[in-house]
Amino acid sequence: MKNSTTVAPSNTGKPCAVGRFLVADIGGTNTRIALTENGRVVRASIRRFRNAGAATFEEILQPYFDDIGRPVIDAACVAIAGPMLGDVVEVTNLGWRVDAHLIGRIIGLEKVSLLNDLEALGYCLDDLPDAGQNVIFPGSGEKRPASTRLVVGLGTGFNTAIVHKNARGDLSVAASESGHIEMPVRDENDLRLARFAGHQQGYCSIEDVLSGRGLEAVYAWVAHEAKNDRTLSGAEITTAIARGNDPLATRAMAIYTTLLGRVLSDFTLAYLPFGGIFLAGGVARHLAPHFERFNLAQAYTNKGRKSELMQDFSMVLIDDDFAALTGCSTYLQQTTQARQI
Repeated sequence: MKNSTTVAPSNTGKPCAVGRFLVADIGGTNTRIALTENGRVVRASIRRFRNAGAATFEEILQPYFDDIGRPVIDAACVAIAGPMLGDVVEVTNLGWRVDAHLIGRIIGLEKVSLLNDLEALGYCLDDLPDAGQNVIFPGSGEKRPASTRLVVGLGTGFNTAIVHKNARGDLSVAASESGHIEMPVRDENDLRLARFAGHQQGYCSIEDVLSGRGLEAVYAWVAHEAKNDRTLSGAEITTAIARGNDPLATRAMAIYTTLLGRVLSDFTLAYLPFGGIFLAGGVARHLAPHFERFNLAQAYTNKGRKSELMQDFSMVLIDDDFAALTGCSTYLQQTTQARQI
């Protein structure tokens, strides 16, 4: 299989005698696929692929399935970075069309479940080990593990999901397309950034400034304001931030962090996630080491009359690149058990 790497997850999920599942997570840049047996991700089965090497998901799945010996699959779930509008889903920021029926033909199933990728991350929360979580902001309020939780994905795109738990312990995750909400504007600088980042469409979304390409747009705007035409990739910007040798990168990170804090506080007031806020995705993992230096907590808690309330909520980084695979498995376990009741 081309463009793949074999990796081991930090989390293997809960034991549950429900058979063998195939799970996958399709992002804007990478795709991850694995098997689970009795509720646990099989470490040796995990592969990560660069999407740039394939024109469709099936081009990745078919050789993967052949390579693992075409085992009998009892159920399958695919997490996708895109809105769920039926059995055929467009992958945002990639252009693939993922067809549940085509996937089923390859692996021998009549039905394949499709989830938004943030939904899958929501379903993984109860199975995250401590090693897969890093506290960004501990919060000072009473911990309420059964309360609403908020998952925020910072990667090729931006999105959120709300996680609820019922009295029986089952999870319910509400998907959204919240990354396309308009960027918050407080002052003239924000307005100029919004016009710069959204000039092609006449509208600047949260994703336009807080995704991977969003960080690039913020850097380009900072350079533009300084009468400089310089642009950098997201990876180059994060490297420059870590080295501290590029004033433009430092300024861009300060703006990015302030905007992120404001956006997270808006979602916090909308949903009151007393169970915690969970950041996920490659951009979150790369930038999290710099959040304290650039005062994310200050930007997050600066909410006028509600500033004291903002102190109550904890913020955690999901430091596991394969957490959505466990979430897909948990979703299948839960739905399988529900059918058996």
